[in-house]
Amino acid sequence: MASSETGSSEAGSSETGSSETGSSETDSYETVEQALTYINEFPELIEFVKNFNEENGFMWSSDKRIFKLFDGINNQNHSPSSFALTLRVCQSIYKGDLTLEQYKESCNLVNE
Repeated sequence: MASSETGSSEAGSSETGSSETGSSETDSYETVEQALTYINEFPELIEFVKNFNEENGFMWSSDKRIFKLFDGINNQNHSPSSFALTLRVCQSIYKGDLTLEQYKESCNLVNE
């Protein structure tokens, strides 16, 4: 019985996850796009994000440029971890490891 319940729970989570994931993936892509738009206005921020390598990461940095980024991106949906993840995606794009189009594809938003 327990394995049957687990199976249904997993199936339910999977279904819920896919419908929520679409919205979440769209939000993630739009947030990265907004962040890049803001960062691109400031060449010094491009270099900062591109070369950032502090031991504690973006989320725990006390560098004043992090606060400028947070204020400038100003997405009400950001938690500290989503903000840090957004900056990591931006960093990968600035380093040439990823393109915005590839990120869009990874979010399954190719046809949107």
